[in-house]
This record gives sequence, C-alpha cells and structure tokens, in this order.
Amino acid sequence: MAQRYGFSDLQHWLLYILYSESREFTQNELAELFGLPKQSLNSAVARLQKLGYVTRAACPGPGNSKTVSLTPAGRELCLHCVEPLLRAEERALDRLTAEENEQFLRLYEKHYLAIREELGLLLKGEDA
Repeated sequence: MAQRYGFSDLQHWLLYILYSESREFTQNELAELFGLPKQSLNSAVARLQKLGYVTRAACPGPGNSKTVSLTPAGRELCLHCVEPLLRAEERALDRLTAEENEQFLRLYEKHYLAIREELGLLLKGEDA
C-alpha cells in the first residue's frame, strides 16, 4: 500500500497509526513506538506535513515536544490507503477461530517482546 501511494514504509505506518488510533501522538511517542531515532521520525513527519497530511503543534509545558495529528486531507487520504488495509486485516482475522486468534496474539506478543530484548542487546553492543 505504501508503494501504491508513493510513501515510504515509515510514512505509511505513521498514517496507519494516526488513523487507526484516532488520537494525537507526540513525536517522542512515535519514535519510541517505532523504535527509531527521533531524527528519522522527524524526517518522515516533515514530509507528510509538507504534503498537507499531518500537522505538528507544540505541546504545553517545558521542552520542544510536538504532537502529530492528521489533517482533514490526511484523514481523507487514509480512507483510501489505510482503511482498506484495516478491513483486510479484520477479514483475515475473521478466518481464524477464537482459539486461533488467542494463540496468534499470545505468540505475537511473545515474539515482539523477544525482538525488543534482542534489539536492546544489539544497541548495547552485547550481541552473541
């Protein structure tokens, strides 16, 4: 879907998260969520902002943290590039039994936690 609309994977996943969660995120939250350096995330957000799909606003309080949210044009775009993906995911999960869904989620969480741990070791230079 990212290629179809001319976005990088990161830009597409940013749109996906902002649309599917229906809330603002700070750039710090998004960088942590994706496990990326803030500069990489900032570049992707800046391009989406330049295209008119997201806005950034200063967060109240100290520091220079900014929130990221979809613009009306961004929400309209997501109806075409994110909404179909969400519906396809739902249809795919509907093909699983309740037991298979539970097993899938347990295994996915276990895999996710293991990957985070392994990546943490790599970043610390402790790879085996």
